[in-house]
Amino acid sequence: MSSMVENQCANCKAPLRLELANNGVIRCEYCGSEFTLPKDDTVSEAVSAIIAGKHELDVCRFNDAYVSFEQAIKAAPSEPEAYIGAAFASHKVQYIKDEVNNRLQPICHEVSGKVFSQDKNYLRALSLATAAQRAQYEKQAAEIDYIGNSFRVLHDSGLRYDCFICVKVTDDDTKEKTSDCLLADDLYFYLKGKGYKPFFSEREMGNRAGADYEALILYALYTSNCMLVVCSDESYLNTAWVKNEYGRFLKLIEGEEKESDAIALLFDGAPIQKLPGKNGKLQGIKMSGDAYEKAVAFVERHSPEAKMRKRAEAARLAAEEEERKKALAKLAALDSAAKYCAECGAKNAQTAKFCNECGGKEFAESFD
Repeated sequence: MSSMVENQCANCKAPLRLELANNGVIRCEYCGSEFTLPKDDTVSEAVSAIIAGKHELDVCRFNDAYVSFEQAIKAAPSEPEAYIGAAFASHKVQYIKDEVNNRLQPICHEVSGKVFSQDKNYLRALSLATAAQRAQYEKQAAEIDYIGNSFRVLHDSGLRYDCFICVKVTDDDTKEKTSDCLLADDLYFYLKGKGYKPFFSEREMGNRAGADYEALILYALYTSNCMLVVCSDESYLNTAWVKNEYGRFLKLIEGEEKESDAIALLFDGAPIQKLPGKNGKLQGIKMSGDAYEKAVAFVERHSPEAKMRKRAEAARLAAEEEERKKALAKLAALDSAAKYCAECGAKNAQTAKFCNECGGKEFAESFD
């Protein structure tokens, strides 16, 4: 959500000069980001609740955020910021910085059939907003709905992913690719070579940006059966985009939409077996020796297609074993029904009239 904390730009962290606000909207002088603000005459109780709600959105506590915005609505029924906040909380929308495009990017934490632009709180916010605020709200709603529509298009296309590769792509200081990114790239091609469809943003995104980028990220998270977090520096796990990706996947695990052990950590150097916000250890794979084979085994263990192949193979082997048992039983039955030639002692089927071993002499009478 476009928000500001302590008069600071949520995108570039520069100070905001509130005296420059116009019709409930302020523009950052440094990065150009625009933010909507509560009315000047809105009671302090409502403003405090709005600030609390925006913070809770930032850390993905959506239920708590909704409660805060409801409190703001009760305290100031004509404040549009309270209603737009409630709409964001209801649709589980968070805004984080897109480092590449230097903008705040909406992140959708829930897939549903709900349309943001039809939300009752959003519509109420529009009815109470100034023209400048309304333009900002409509822009945000259009982007959120675009993400939802793009998700459905991807779903209808039949595209599916087996595994989501989560990694810190760019070093914050040097702006160069991290060593983890290079490892993730190798892993991506290794999994592809084994017949799997991995998702790695650097290879799958192409020219997508903004809402198109978020739509594919969202779709890949929902369709991937498991996640591999490639990390050699534990501090990377607290960076916004990395935390956002594995955090959303953990929510899917908590909602039982993924298997409980569907995340593994691939580390290079000191062992890493825990994720911030996740109790207990995760499977850790050291990036050396047979690490890629272990990663493939992890993906295979969580692949429905691989499980189906294993079930089919098990059924085939069981059927072959059943046929073998039947054949042995049939041979045993034939053996028990056999007779022996009185002339040469050869074993023959009970229904035989001539011995196959001693020149065709009749020996049927000797079977009696």
